[in-house]
Amino acid sequence: MKECAAEIDSVVRENESLKGMVHHLKETQGQLLRSEKLASIGRLSAGIAHEINNPVGFVSSNSTTLLGYVDRIKEILKMYRTGIKKDLIDKREKQLKIDFILEDIDQLLMENIEGLARITTIVNNLKKFSRDQQSGELISADINEGIRSVLILVKNESKYYADIITDFGDIGQIPCTISELNQVFLNIIMNAVQAIKEQGRGEKGLITVKTWRDDAWVYIAIADDGPGIPQEIQDKIFNPFFTTKPAGTGTGLGLSICYEIVVDKHGGDIQVASRTGAGTTFTIKLPRIREDLNG
Repeated sequence: MKECAAEIDSVVRENESLKGMVHHLKETQGQLLRSEKLASIGRLSAGIAHEINNPVGFVSSNSTTLLGYVDRIKEILKMYRTGIKKDLIDKREKQLKIDFILEDIDQLLMENIEGLARITTIVNNLKKFSRDQQSGELISADINEGIRSVLILVKNESKYYADIITDFGDIGQIPCTISELNQVFLNIIMNAVQAIKEQGRGEKGLITVKTWRDDAWVYIAIADDGPGIPQEIQDKIFNPFFTTKPAGTGTGLGLSICYEIVVDKHGGDIQVASRTGAGTTFTIKLPRIREDLNG
């Protein structure tokens, strides 16, 4: 009996130890994902700053011009209120170019509204991407909307090197952790942009993003016309810490995390098809219905 009790006690301790290890691994996993997300935002920060600074610049300039216009209009209003002769007011209006000002004000205000809308869109999409959801939490989300938000964030980084064409199907919403899937889309698209950039070719490359569905799955295909992935390393690209980038420029976690998010966390699949010199296509499929939510 004592031996049996000791053996049970040993098993219990071992089980507790395994639980501790699993908990620690989950914490480490979460930290890696957050680190990769922060690294992605860091890589995009200069481009995002440029995209925001551009409208901020012309909104500021337009606002300064509008202040000058308001001062001129105030001067004319004051002349009307003080009973100055109409012919003198008309002469002063011509000197101050009031007719032109009244036309230009509308244009300046519309430009400001558009600029502020651009800033709002960028900030909102950055918030969507950065937002942490509780680990394992699934919500009903639109994959197309997630991809659109990612494309806005990568716009300044991609526009010099590749045109991005989208072909969004009517895929509806699926249960997912959208912030994590956005990380997947960002990593794959940024890898495509980087690969095209490193070719140093004269013309811009092409990246296409297509979504569609069947009865059971939603599909996302991200294709580029870049240099492709050599056949001999294609079976390694999803391995943790594997990278083809020079030392110090890549962690080797990007595609590994993509695989984990798609396959392990969402019950989906991710495949790569590539030929050297002929580009690369990543195809992701995600379940439209999660059986684990129905029980």
